[in-house]
Amino acid sequence: MTEGAVGASATPEAADRPAGRAAPLGWAAVALGSAVLAAGATGGLTGGMPAVLAATLTRGAMDVAGVACVGAVLLALLAPGHAAAAAPVLRGAATVWLGAGLLDLVFRTALVLGKPVTEVQPPDLVAFVTGPSAGTGLVAGVTAAALVLGCSIAGPLGEWQGPGPAWLTLVLALAGLAGPAATGHATGSGEVPAIVAVVLHAPAAALWVGGLAAMLVVAGQRDVLVSALPRFSRLAVVCITVLAVTGVVAATARIDAVSELASPYGALLFAKAGCLLAAGVLGGLTRRRLHTGRTPVLTWAGVEVLVLAVAVGLAGTLSQTA
Repeated sequence: MTEGAVGASATPEAADRPAGRAAPLGWAAVALGSAVLAAGATGGLTGGMPAVLAATLTRGAMDVAGVACVGAVLLALLAPGHAAAAAPVLRGAATVWLGAGLLDLVFRTALVLGKPVTEVQPPDLVAFVTGPSAGTGLVAGVTAAALVLGCSIAGPLGEWQGPGPAWLTLVLALAGLAGPAATGHATGSGEVPAIVAVVLHAPAAALWVGGLAAMLVVAGQRDVLVSALPRFSRLAVVCITVLAVTGVVAATARIDAVSELASPYGALLFAKAGCLLAAGVLGGLTRRRLHTGRTPVLTWAGVEVLVLAVAVGLAGTLSQTA
């Protein structure tokens, strides 16, 4: 949802149907499926397909779990009354994030060295994470996931006093999502603008997707619509702007010639951009419907999250495409 998506004119009827508990699982499945399809479309599943498929799934799981962590913390910040409900989500998502990250390190080490996964040894992992490849970024992501999990265990969201711990956990989660992305495709040029763009791009996407999903899950209560959604709407506008600017900068650094736009990578880039544009339009339409008191509204926002889930899956493949 975009700026002013919910204001004083929002009515109780606007909360038509909040997302059910199964909705986040559906969004996660869509994101993972999109990542696999995108990898196949760009030829990423050729050669050693089992290991590549496993790495695609673990990277997608890392992104989805990281976004879920961001959404849980945003829920605690924007709607403190729901902090207790967000706490188990944060713990569960952080656990999945950490587990997927550790598996991803093993799978990608095997791919880089051209070895079967069962033959990967500790020295191989050390060489991968200390080398000039994406290993360093993955380590940053895994470390952040471990720290987020530690924060969720040490101080459950429902027991936090003040916003300090929540903000710290949010920063850790965003840094963990930026780490792997910062060592992906767009940074190969070594250009500072491209690196900065990618580092900002991933957190902006996580804030938009995670925050909107969190709002939908608890939007059956009017207090969320009246107090939390307006604040999230302002955040969403910033995220959309950052995504648009950084996406163009990162793509420009990756593509050396206009002819490359006709490649599978270019098609993937256009598909992701189309998803973000469609989600932005849906957010604008939702805002207009709320201002005029028309429903359904949350159903439209749910479709927006669905489109963004596809974008998350495509982004995971893009960041690992050479």
